[in-house]
Amino acid sequence: VYGPRPAVSPVWGAVLGPLGGIAAFMGSTANIVKIGSNYPILAGLKTPISLTGGIIGSYLCFYLAPVMMDGARALSLAIAFTADGLVADLVGRPQGQAPAWETSRLWGWEGASEVASPEAIALDRRMRETLKMQDAGVEPQPKKIEEAPATLGEEAQNEAALREETQKEIRWMVSELLRLRGQERALKVIVRQIRGAEAGEMLLAEKREELRGIEEKKKALKDAAKSRYHVSLGQRTQTELMEGVARLQGLRYKQLGLADELFRGVRLERRSVLESELRRLDGEKERLKRQFQREFGLLLAHRTKRVQRWKHAVKHGIASSRR
Repeated sequence: VYGPRPAVSPVWGAVLGPLGGIAAFMGSTANIVKIGSNYPILAGLKTPISLTGGIIGSYLCFYLAPVMMDGARALSLAIAFTADGLVADLVGRPQGQAPAWETSRLWGWEGASEVASPEAIALDRRMRETLKMQDAGVEPQPKKIEEAPATLGEEAQNEAALREETQKEIRWMVSELLRLRGQERALKVIVRQIRGAEAGEMLLAEKREELRGIEEKKKALKDAAKSRYHVSLGQRTQTELMEGVARLQGLRYKQLGLADELFRGVRLERRSVLESELRRLDGEKERLKRQFQREFGLLLAHRTKRVQRWKHAVKHGIASSRR
């Protein structure tokens, strides 16, 4: 059988186009010369008519190159295989030599394993093995195929686990960088306090040495994040903080919206639902703050904008100064 037809190269269009144009020009010229003996007017228009015919022929051959190549391919294969069969019938074929239609590599013929797809090669090999086993009287055993999906699933799990470990490592680096920044701020305060004190030169030198050590550790962390994970640790740290602040602020404003609804008065069933949602959001805020304090050593509430407490808003309404 034929495999997928290979695409015709644009080179064939570039070759057949000019050839078609030349042939059409010469044919048009010859016909106009014949007709011109009876119709002198046409004889005077020989050049433009011949050029028009040449251009049309060139365009047709260029755009019909795939169809023309398909016809040439089919005719060539038919001639080659017919001649091979006739020679084999007349003089015989050497032992072990396969017919031309099986070994041909002409124009994408898939009889040969050299041009067949890997799936077709494997299928052909299995079919040949099955036929040999049947000829020998051995019942072929079906092959197990459950291993491939299991392998693919295992690879997906490993990849997901690797991504999770990578994120954990990056978050640890962010936490470590924030911890070092906190130590750095505390040491700078101490340095400012002892800078003007008497007999504090040795202590000042010691604290400055600690500051240099912290700076080196920060640089090592940033370089490791850049080389291992192609991540800017400073930007990632800022992103983590901004996302945490935005989440906490969003929870607070959501509570204010629910509190305003309660303040305006609702039915008893609706009031119970709103109060339950407010308590749930309180728990979500606490979990978020504990997570940031545990992972980054930060009090997230100190980094957010002050917002009216929802319990106060339920009793007195949202303050007009809220922005």
